[in-house]
Amino acid sequence: AEERVRFDIVDESFGGTRVFGRVLDDGLPVPRGNINAISWEGENVLGVDWKLARIDSEGRYEFEGLAPGEYQFQLEGLTRRVRMTVEIPDVPEHRLDLELPRGAIEGRVVDDVTGEPVARARVFLRPRDQVESDSLLASLVRQGGDLYRERTDGDGRFAFKGLSEGDYELYVDPADSRS
Repeated sequence: AEERVRFDIVDESFGGTRVFGRVLDDGLPVPRGNINAISWEGENVLGVDWKLARIDSEGRYEFEGLAPGEYQFQLEGLTRRVRMTVEIPDVPEHRLDLELPRGAIEGRVVDDVTGEPVARARVFLRPRDQVESDSLLASLVRQGGDLYRERTDGDGRFAFKGLSEGDYELYVDPADSRS
C-alpha cells in the first residue's frame, strides 16, 4: 500500500523480439531518420519481412517485434546511405546500439590507353555477401537495391563512404562519362 512499483511487461505472444537502442555516429546520437529492417527469409507468402522504425531526436529507435534471424538494416534520412547486417536473437528483448560504419573505398578512374583521368564516369559498388532468397518479390526488390552509385570528379576521383566491413565488387562505366 502507498508504494509505487514499476513493471516492464513484454507480450511474448506478439511473436518477436523487441529490438531497441540508439543510432550513433562517431559516438554521437543521430538525431533523425528511419531504419528499415528487412529479412529476405520471411515466412510469409511474399518471402520478405519488412518493418520500419523512426529514429528520434536523441538517436533512439524501437522495433516492437522482429522474428529471430538475420536482417539488413537500411538507415535513411542521414547524410549518407548506410546498410548493416545484424543478427536478432530469439529472446523477448534485445538492446542493439548501432554505430554507423566508417569504412571507405576511394580511387581514381583513368583511361587504360592514355592514362588520362576519366571525368563523370559512373562507378558502381555492390556487396558480394548478399543474402539470396527464392521469392520473386525479394528478387525484384533486391535488383539494384544493394548497388551504390557515384560519379567521378574532373580528376577521375570517386569515393564511397560509410561502408560496413565486407567484400565488394567495383564496376566502372566510362562510356557514360559523355552524358
